[in-house]
Amino acid sequence: MKKMLFLIIFLGLFWSCGNNGGISGTATDTGNTIAGVIEKKDGSFASGAVVRMLAKRAVLEEDDFNALELRSYLETMADSTGAFNFDSTLSDTFDLEVRLMRNEALDEVIYLKNLVIKDTIKTDLGSIRLQKAAYVEGLFVYDDVGSSLSLGAHFQIRVERSSYEASLLSGNDFSIGISAGKQVLFVSPADSFMIRKLLATGLTASDVFQRVEIDVLEGDTLNLGTIIWRFPVRDTVMTEPTLGRLKGRALNLNGEPLPGVEVRLIDDIYGFRFALGDLQANSLTTVTDNFGYWTLPFPIAVEDSFRVELNAYQNGVLIETGVSNYLTASALDAKNDTLIFDDVVLYKPASFMGVISLVANPSDPLPTSNCILNSIVVGFKGTSHFVRQITCYSINMDNLPVSSQELIFYTGDHNVLERLQADETPVSTYTQVLSVSLPEGATLYQQGITYTPPTKMK
Repeated sequence: MKKMLFLIIFLGLFWSCGNNGGISGTATDTGNTIAGVIEKKDGSFASGAVVRMLAKRAVLEEDDFNALELRSYLETMADSTGAFNFDSTLSDTFDLEVRLMRNEALDEVIYLKNLVIKDTIKTDLGSIRLQKAAYVEGLFVYDDVGSSLSLGAHFQIRVERSSYEASLLSGNDFSIGISAGKQVLFVSPADSFMIRKLLATGLTASDVFQRVEIDVLEGDTLNLGTIIWRFPVRDTVMTEPTLGRLKGRALNLNGEPLPGVEVRLIDDIYGFRFALGDLQANSLTTVTDNFGYWTLPFPIAVEDSFRVELNAYQNGVLIETGVSNYLTASALDAKNDTLIFDDVVLYKPASFMGVISLVANPSDPLPTSNCILNSIVVGFKGTSHFVRQITCYSINMDNLPVSSQELIFYTGDHNVLERLQADETPVSTYTQVLSVSLPEGATLYQQGITYTPPTKMK
């Protein structure tokens, strides 16, 4: 059996580094310092992130070979506090590429377009929050059957408008880390001398560079199947998203967009997966871009309804939070559609403190000095905030979304809950809901809550 070589190809594979940052192209000393701070998706400093300033490129025809060449750039690295700076520029308008590696693979990335140098001594770009890298994988094959020209097995792939390129080997699998969203990849022979010779014969760049149009979500992996390169290239490879998308935007109290906000899909609105010990519950997350927008793929399975929870962190501490409106499971029927949530305004988080007492017989209103102990799960519907507690003991929950929320509680007995679900018992018969209003930046103290365990007729 032929041994397959699996290539893990990451952004920045061929980057050069130096003590003061690598340089490709001609730098201009403008006396203007370009500076900023790179943050990881979780808000911590992105120490060691590689930052590239890409020169502005003149508008060229798509079929111009020069438009497909790698762009000139200046390169530096973020220090232990995520800070970086350039003391020279390539153009007044530039793009910025930032890539953070982990275990020799691209982990987080951001690509910012059309940044402008200010007419001051220092252009401060502020905090730049990275996003999880997306990956494109597949099998690359060079088909030279019937061709009078043999170009060898070594090819290359590059991302449009970026300074990235990586190698492909015919007959081998590949996996390429890129930034999320709509991207155009170009596949061509690796020998630039051969490419220029071909173009000199009258061929166009579209005869040599195979165009691959993709649309991939943050943190996702898109499988392209087999990419076949034949000479001359005629067709563009186009891919369709495999799932629909959820989209929305995070705003502050002034209506301004909030970048770098963590967005978590809540498709288990009752917290049942938490109650049954599923550690992978609510694992689908993303982060808002520099304009406050976010995108997530459709959840695979939703029994009822779903929404998203948004959390803004500063130095690892939650400072603002919010939840979206609900969407129903029936909205997911159009698998290639895009569903848009209302804008979510974030507020300072609230806290909750209370005690839930067990009442075995709800028809008996007389209080008792004996507090019966029973395991319960308590949380706020449509959030990631659930805890397991025992009746009669204090319940303390922090970092909660404000305003009108639903406090939900039900049996914390694993076997009882599994049996109720296996019997397809209506959720409303074994869950209890209490509407509360959580105050911004303060604590709601709620007493006198009672819980009655579920019963079953013999």
